[in-house]
Amino acid sequence: MLQKTNTPEWILYSLLTGNHASEDSILSEWSDSFEVSWTTYQIVLIGFSGSDPEESEQIQNFKNVVSRTYASERQGFVLYFAPYIVLLLNNSPVSELGWTELHKNLQLLSGELRFEMDVAVGQPVRSLEEVVHSFRTAKSLLERSFFYDRGRLLTEETPESYRQETVHSPVLSMSNKEEEAFRLHYLVDVGHASAISSILNEIALQQVANQADEKEIRDRFFYLANETVRKIHSHVWSLSDYPGDPAQFLAEVYHSRYIQDLVDRISVVMERLARCADYNSKDNEMKRLLDYIDRHYGDNLRLEMLAVLFNYSSSYLGQLFKSYTGEYFNAYLDRIRIQKAKELLAQDMKVYEVAERVGYSNVNYFYTKFKKLEGESPSFYQKKNNLEQISSTNGNKRTVGEIFNLYMKRNVFSENTKDFRMKGVKICDMS
Repeated sequence: MLQKTNTPEWILYSLLTGNHASEDSILSEWSDSFEVSWTTYQIVLIGFSGSDPEESEQIQNFKNVVSRTYASERQGFVLYFAPYIVLLLNNSPVSELGWTELHKNLQLLSGELRFEMDVAVGQPVRSLEEVVHSFRTAKSLLERSFFYDRGRLLTEETPESYRQETVHSPVLSMSNKEEEAFRLHYLVDVGHASAISSILNEIALQQVANQADEKEIRDRFFYLANETVRKIHSHVWSLSDYPGDPAQFLAEVYHSRYIQDLVDRISVVMERLARCADYNSKDNEMKRLLDYIDRHYGDNLRLEMLAVLFNYSSSYLGQLFKSYTGEYFNAYLDRIRIQKAKELLAQDMKVYEVAERVGYSNVNYFYTKFKKLEGESPSFYQKKNNLEQISSTNGNKRTVGEIFNLYMKRNVFSENTKDFRMKGVKICDMS
């Protein structure tokens, strides 16, 4: 904390903290200190990202350099008002070019600082008592520096990275993070590298339009990146030539200094991963879509979600799908799921577990679909399959059909019975 003195730095400090008792005495001390009469006052606030207490000496040295540059010719006065450097200007630049030169000059003076520097400008004011308002404006701009492009001088007129644009996708505007993660992973998984940047930018646009704060946006994009990375095969990551492991990438994502850097960092890595997918430009969209369904049948797949990825309406994609496969999307998906369910039932998994694994959250709905496509219930199919395995393994002399007829005649077979026996029937007749 500054010692109380009749210096410009102390007067500026007392103005910003509100510790000075008399406004008239401030004006008197200011006049006595400078022997000049300023007509305007404007705060330039310098903030530092990634700095820590051990580097405060560097910041102090930088402050001294700025002070010598501006205070020597009475262009302004400089104060270290932790964690900021405050530059109070007289006769501020009047043109955009002038402010650009000032910003460039500060960057040159920063010399060998090892951390990012952001510079914000408050509005010009005409009296000393209003200087605190200029300071607060600059401070609020620095607090939102995440939303601006890297290296921009922040003023009230500076456009934010995504604020100036309009959200174009009504589907994205209604999406949740699970749907966004599904879309991003799909694009990576099927090699649609060219579409990745677009969808990430649209998500960022929507987050800003929804007035999400910095932490919410960081959390959202970390989730999207993490969900994609954890689902891809490890060999795909190794082929991407990323100079680090997934954990390092995710840490860099979360600690990105600016929203545009965050989006670009994810986009670059996801595009690399997409180019490592086993596809080439001759693979058509339907083949990619069918392959994706075959590998992700257990997910909550919906035609509407997939249509967004192809920039089609759901009705048009449905027509393409029917033309290519001869089946409607839902019918095709049900058929793939039931086929996978049969494989799992043959492994003696419980029916409700199989239903969940292949994408049916309602086990009764799974029963209905299975019986419609296979002509029998999943439990009946599982028991029949078990008998076939017994017959083939033990060299049973009776056929499976004969065994089933005996079951049905003796009324010992029930689809609702988890544990059943064939009383009096010799299943395995070993000779």
